[in-house]
Amino acid sequence: MLTITKKKGSGPLNPIKYPAAILKKEAESIDPTSKDAEYVIKQLMHTMSTRKWGGVAGMAAPQIGFSVKIFMVQHYGQFAPKLGRRVTDGPRAYINPRIVESSDFYKAYEGCFSLEANKFDYEVERPKKLVLEYQDTEGAWHRDAFEGHFAQVIAHEYDHLEGRVCATAPKPKKKEPAKK
Repeated sequence: MLTITKKKGSGPLNPIKYPAAILKKEAESIDPTSKDAEYVIKQLMHTMSTRKWGGVAGMAAPQIGFSVKIFMVQHYGQFAPKLGRRVTDGPRAYINPRIVESSDFYKAYEGCFSLEANKFDYEVERPKKLVLEYQDTEGAWHRDAFEGHFAQVIAHEYDHLEGRVCATAPKPKKKEPAKK
């Protein structure tokens, strides 16, 4: 049984920097209904809300010292003309995710909180489309399709759970839908 060691203090956690060992190993599954999962999600939300560079698109649990399969992605809703930007629907947690389909790869440039600040020139290949299966905080399984920017962000955060960062990620292989 996985046990989370709670961090001292109540402030945001600083992202773990590569090449720390936690960023190079596959994260463990976690009970999505547990207090440990709730704690990690709160820490991710708090840490994401305090980052100053890059406009946080997402963050994974290993980046803040927890080797569990949870990442969060910031979701944006409709464009608000009076504000001149999209309004946020807030961050969403993805627990025990797995990419089950991906296709149409393209070259992208990314930054990462576990690498150098304000550097967005790490070249990667990302899927234009992917299908992700994941659990929510009540333990229910979901299967959602993502494309464009969201697919790129999901793939980036998923890499963290697999022990990869964008500067070291190997070229991806297309994942075909499972045969029924």
